[in-house]
Amino acid sequence: MPIRWYGPSLVLLATVITVMLFGPGLARNIVWSHQEAQITQVRQSLLADPNLASLSDSFTQVSEAVEPSVVHIQTFGVTARSGGIFSRFDPPQPTGSGSGWVYQHTPSDGADATNYILTNHHVVDGADRISVRFANGSEHTATLINSDPPTDVAVLEIDDAFLHAAAISPEPIRKGEIVFAFGSPLRFDFSVSQGIVSATGRQLDIINPGKYENFIQTDAAINPGNSGGPLTDIYGRVVGMNTAIASTRPNTVQDQGGFIGLGFAIPVEMVVEVATRIIEDGEVRRGYLGVYIDNLSPEMAATFGFDGTDGVLVEHATGDGPADRGGLRTGDIITHIEGQPVASVEALRYTVAGYDPGHDLRVTVARDAESRSFTVELGELPKTVTRRRQLPAFGFTPRSIYQDETLRALGIERLADFTLDDSRAAGYAPLAGVMVLEVRNNSIAQIQNQVQKQMLITHLGSQRVETFEALRKALRGTDPWQPLRLTLATWDTAAGEFVTRYALLQIQRD
Repeated sequence: MPIRWYGPSLVLLATVITVMLFGPGLARNIVWSHQEAQITQVRQSLLADPNLASLSDSFTQVSEAVEPSVVHIQTFGVTARSGGIFSRFDPPQPTGSGSGWVYQHTPSDGADATNYILTNHHVVDGADRISVRFANGSEHTATLINSDPPTDVAVLEIDDAFLHAAAISPEPIRKGEIVFAFGSPLRFDFSVSQGIVSATGRQLDIINPGKYENFIQTDAAINPGNSGGPLTDIYGRVVGMNTAIASTRPNTVQDQGGFIGLGFAIPVEMVVEVATRIIEDGEVRRGYLGVYIDNLSPEMAATFGFDGTDGVLVEHATGDGPADRGGLRTGDIITHIEGQPVASVEALRYTVAGYDPGHDLRVTVARDAESRSFTVELGELPKTVTRRRQLPAFGFTPRSIYQDETLRALGIERLADFTLDDSRAAGYAPLAGVMVLEVRNNSIAQIQNQVQKQMLITHLGSQRVETFEALRKALRGTDPWQPLRLTLATWDTAAGEFVTRYALLQIQRD
């Protein structure tokens, strides 16, 4: 009888069963061991890399160098809690908080340097008492020397001679540089965040009226409470003062929003300039030119025969103001101040504000395709900014109502003659023109140029128009596809004069 041997089959079967039962675990163990070895290798490589340790140490050193000059600010106000005649004795209650930093001012006369605390105007505005606390726990009551709302800068003083002043960067920060934001975000005292400069020269229209804005934009985390704290470079030198954030949430007392990657700081050059004026003069006095101005678009520049857009258009020179007395007039394009080019409204306003009242300012303008220079003695910028106003209703009854197809296509539906007698009857300075009675909603005139009813059309291009007939005659032969430049006048009650501006109306091609 033959003998059969099943040994190899049994071994194979046992192997298959073993793999089926234990194979996944063995495979995972092999994969895990391989990954663990890789992780260990990477960790060892990181620990052996001197560049990483140096980078981390550098960040730590920046914090160590800056933190002693940073302060947490708490403001207090009197709140009547009990009512009655004793409410005035209630202690001041906390009303807000923010940040600040120590700034050392060296007088121009060679006197000894003195330390101050700088912060934002909006941090201390309206406070009855201001407390500043340093990272070492020391706390002081601060005195507000003064603040400057147009730039949102405030200067405080405390009674302590042993302060560590922050270092100031000698050059402007550039886009892409690494920066650190210090302060007390959301009351988390003496925090630091790191990022880069995302942009410079940002105009946000958040400081009104009479704003002077030139913000540094950064993605370093800035939150409510960081306001007034320093923004520094990689050497721990202050390059700006944290001021604002962009937030997708409503900005209310209860919910001020939070960081979404956009923070803004005032450049330190502006902060120091304003602080110096406050410290040395007690306040900021700014030169005043007395003009309403606007930036130039290529289309608007072309209507004046001006090549390019590097200039600022004078829409109105206030009556008997510095510019008016100095010879400037509506339609001038300011190209240079003291020989330096000015290419935007913001640049012009900031440049003029940098001179003291009474300074004889050399202004170069383009007028009638020629360059002319004038000397204007600057006035002092008013503390409150007068805004141009629409003509108030006064019961004007037009004798006749007119329409023009060219203007109707642009959205100006109805017009009427406004005579010198009409102007005098309304109590205005004498001015004749063509009154706009109706502007079509969502039209070119309304959306592009904010043309409103009861505005006066005084010029079409360079032609003076006092009646509808004169306006219609000026419109004859114009190309409806080419821009029409209108000069519009509105009555400014506060100034007691008509204020003019330009509107450029053009039909949009498909």
